[in-house]
Amino acid sequence: MKRSLFLATEFEAASFLRDAQVLAAPPANRAWTLRDGSTLVVCGMGPVAFAAGYASWLSAAPAHRLGEHVNCGIAGWLGDDFLLGRCVEIGKLRFDHGGDSSSPLMQAAWPEISCGAGATLVSVSSPVWEEERRRTLAAAGGDLVDMEGYAFAALALAHGIQPRLIKALSDPCRRRSRDEFLRDAQIALEHLAAKLNMP
Repeated sequence: MKRSLFLATEFEAASFLRDAQVLAAPPANRAWTLRDGSTLVVCGMGPVAFAAGYASWLSAAPAHRLGEHVNCGIAGWLGDDFLLGRCVEIGKLRFDHGGDSSSPLMQAAWPEISCGAGATLVSVSSPVWEEERRRTLAAAGGDLVDMEGYAFAALALAHGIQPRLIKALSDPCRRRSRDEFLRDAQIALEHLAAKLNMP
């Protein structure tokens, strides 16, 4: 079965592209065909940009809707038992706009999405670094947090596609230096590429 991987940034994509044999250079929509036949698409960072990028990809050709669609990337862990690089399958998704009303997408009330067994992912409009916000999201039943997963799942389901989400834990939702974040994110992404059997 054909597999398409959807990531937010080229930084996230780098771990998948470094060791894989790229068969086609990226066109304007930042998509690559990999040696195993998978397609890797960078959609954009944040819920609005990611939704626009994924919707554009889906509308570009009917064939883009075929096969398995996987949103993968890094996520922050809301619990106390953080393990860098742990890969987590997502079963439920929630969107928490955190008071952001910058677009109609942020103002809407979005229902919980269920897409199988796994952890509960809370998608937000900006990174979670504050301890109080981390505790609030965890107390509401969240296991991990990202910015793009909910937009991906909602759009996939709207197009009749069963979404799959796998996230690698990159941080414990606490503020750290940029260098620490980038180092740990790279480690997490290497674990994710291995989990998805990328060469």
